[in-house]
Amino acid sequence: MDSHPSDKNLTLDSTHLFLSTQSSPPDSLIFPPIPRTFPPSKHVPNTRFLIDAFRYAADFSVSYFLSHFHSDHYTGLSPSWSKGIIFCSEITSRLLSQILNINPKFIYPLPIKIPVLIDGCEVVLVGANHCPGAVQFLFKVPGRNGGFERYVHTGDFRFCKTMLLQPVMNEFAGCDAVFLDTTYCNPKFLFPLQEESVEYVVNVVNRVGGELNEGLQKRVLFLVATYVIGKEKILIEIFKKCGRKVCVDSRKMEVLRVLGYGDSGVFTEDESETDVHVVGWN
Repeated sequence: MDSHPSDKNLTLDSTHLFLSTQSSPPDSLIFPPIPRTFPPSKHVPNTRFLIDAFRYAADFSVSYFLSHFHSDHYTGLSPSWSKGIIFCSEITSRLLSQILNINPKFIYPLPIKIPVLIDGCEVVLVGANHCPGAVQFLFKVPGRNGGFERYVHTGDFRFCKTMLLQPVMNEFAGCDAVFLDTTYCNPKFLFPLQEESVEYVVNVVNRVGGELNEGLQKRVLFLVATYVIGKEKILIEIFKKCGRKVCVDSRKMEVLRVLGYGDSGVFTEDESETDVHVVGWN
């Protein structure tokens, strides 16, 4: 769906949007119940909204939400996708259409921090502090006696205190349920702040690079492991503060172009041009 919504009063009907993608649409759609065996963490209660659940796609919904562009969350998507509308951030929508080759008519990008009404429910996207385009979904679902049930679906996210300063997040304090990323929810995991991690990497590159400039008789290749997207902040800071371009392969460069970094001068595909190279995890 080639849309760039900005209207604060945007109201959408996912069934209508889906029917508009069909060459010979039926007059209406009748949805069977969502199976009781459907993973509850991927379903917003009292709706047909399915989150990062493309592998489970079936005829009981046409309302799909994608939190971010990492393969463990978009598994089930392919260029032949036609089972429903995908709601996501603007950045993720570009990655879906230009990298995965999803037909744009099935993609509907939503604005950040602006409430949108979808199928009678209020939906707000807020940043997840994870990778470019990653968002959390905040849902207000009509409940009994004219009230609302409030649900937060974090996707993969990295908590930071500034999230608490966002007025829209305050509205969901004491919400009915949180679908939480618990990947590192264990006291044994203690990570530095993102800014501290970036500073550490920059300092290592500068220190080792300085030793080489002082005549140390060895060569060092700096390898930075990333997924298809992620670590862009670190890579850009290496360029800015270390004066080193970053070498990437053609697929990574394609993604960087979609993200708007292709012509920034930060990245190169020429391995001989720099001693900082991006590699995969394997």
